[in-house]
Amino acid sequence: MEKLRHFDTFSGYGGFTISAQKLGWETVGFSEVDKYANAVLEYNFNIKNYGDITKIKGEDLPDVDIITGGSPCQDLSVAGKGAGLNGARSGLFFCFINLIKEKQPMYFVWENVKGALSSSRGWDFARVQIEMEQAGYDVWWQLINAKDFGVPQNRERIFAIGIRKGSGREVLFEQRESRQNPNKIVNTGHEGTNIFGTDGIATTQKALGGGQGAKTGLYAVGSFGKKDGFVEKEESPTISSTYYKGIQHNQGEPAVAIPNSNGNVHSLDANYWKGSNNPNKSRRSQIAVPVLTPDRENKRQNGRRFKTDGEPSFTITGQDRHGVFNGMRIRRLTPTECERLMGLQDGWTAKGIIDGKEVDISDTQRYKMCGNGVVVNCVDYIYKLLRQ
Repeated sequence: MEKLRHFDTFSGYGGFTISAQKLGWETVGFSEVDKYANAVLEYNFNIKNYGDITKIKGEDLPDVDIITGGSPCQDLSVAGKGAGLNGARSGLFFCFINLIKEKQPMYFVWENVKGALSSSRGWDFARVQIEMEQAGYDVWWQLINAKDFGVPQNRERIFAIGIRKGSGREVLFEQRESRQNPNKIVNTGHEGTNIFGTDGIATTQKALGGGQGAKTGLYAVGSFGKKDGFVEKEESPTISSTYYKGIQHNQGEPAVAIPNSNGNVHSLDANYWKGSNNPNKSRRSQIAVPVLTPDRENKRQNGRRFKTDGEPSFTITGQDRHGVFNGMRIRRLTPTECERLMGLQDGWTAKGIIDGKEVDISDTQRYKMCGNGVVVNCVDYIYKLLRQ
């Protein structure tokens, strides 16, 4: 395929452009309004940003061969309030399609969440297809999962490819066999607190990806041993013991997953671990945790647990958040891990340019960009279909 001139809308960290540059295409402009996404775009690319898509007219842009974008999905998502295409955010789709009508590129690619298929009982997606067809395009679409394209993340997204009518071309999506789903160890009923094993793939990243308040779930880390009724913590095989940002406790230690006799799991309070059983080792290198057996759980007197002679003592919190420790602790994803799950190179979202100065981007904003972004591996595949 010849070198294409590309315009990228709702650009985020530039996922569509990363794939375009691999093919030697020229991205002639971005349309992005988020302050920190703009900073990352300016740091990584030397490309004009046209800003708010509601204010862009076709005549403002140079001639282009392909327009791409994943319009905001909040109103279409099953987790949203169900406003659909009439919602203020997801309604920006019409700004996207208006640019298509005005510029009439040879191709366009639109990406959105799986929930668009069922929004307004399916009528919203029908309307999307009608708008695309009336703009003058033959359209092919498919729901594809990022885990089938080389990244360990269960992330289903709709990709619609438009080719200007009269080209005689067709797009044939390949049939892919989905790999395993994330290994959910505990379903707490709240997305950000569900606990997953690290032997499978990650759950879908949200706009605040990373775990707990960041809504991707928490991940169990093993590598523990028992000694004299205590559990000794070793270094995590995937992250250093100094990373405490997942779940904040008074003592600054990562939380532990502990199922009780009913199979429920609670996060371990910081008050539950009080130093090491070996005074020669620091708390940071080793933490001793007394084991609460199933028999012990039922020992209560006046609402409090009690011990008999010979049993180890332990700290009881007001919420009594204890259980049987099973050798796991839990943490959230790091920003770098989120980047890898999106097919980005390490540190892609770490730096930005604001007011002409290089700045560090906060973890919160990096999580947000990854949660809102497009998986580069999936875009590589879509562009491959266009080149056939």
